[in-house]
Amino acid sequence: MFVYVLMCLIYKNKIVAIKLVNKGDTPDEIAKTEGRFVREVAMLSKVQHKNLVKFIGACKDPVMVIVTELLTGGSLRKYLVNMRSNGLDTHVAIGFALDIACAVECLHSHRIIHTYLKPENLLLTADHKSLKLVDFGLAREESLTKMMIAETGTYRWMAPEVISYCG
Repeated sequence: MFVYVLMCLIYKNKIVAIKLVNKGDTPDEIAKTEGRFVREVAMLSKVQHKNLVKFIGACKDPVMVIVTELLTGGSLRKYLVNMRSNGLDTHVAIGFALDIACAVECLHSHRIIHTYLKPENLLLTADHKSLKLVDFGLAREESLTKMMIAETGTYRWMAPEVISYCG
């Protein structure tokens, strides 16, 4: 199983997010996790955009680690739950929608499909004015989408075309 722990450390005088990946216990789990790790690092290092989490680096041995910028504004889900009683300002909602669309457009221009787009994987900047897409662990290159059977993410957030491959 692709289980990880997220920590914060200081790297080059900046606080960064550290994703520690548990390799698993069995040879099959280890191989699967290492494949996901290599794919995630390759995709993160390939794309740069103001609405995608900034990739800083990675290490595979002795432990698998991914280092990214730290986003302290919390998840979009948490933000929306906290805003439920007040309602979300229309301009803020449009800004968030544009941030998401720009992030996805950037990925698609690199022929990457995120497959795990959900409020928990959209983190706010500290000022709560913009969103960044995170968690590329299940992302796929467009040419590999027909192989996304068992690892496609959370069903209720899946695109219909992805569900059709799973059914």
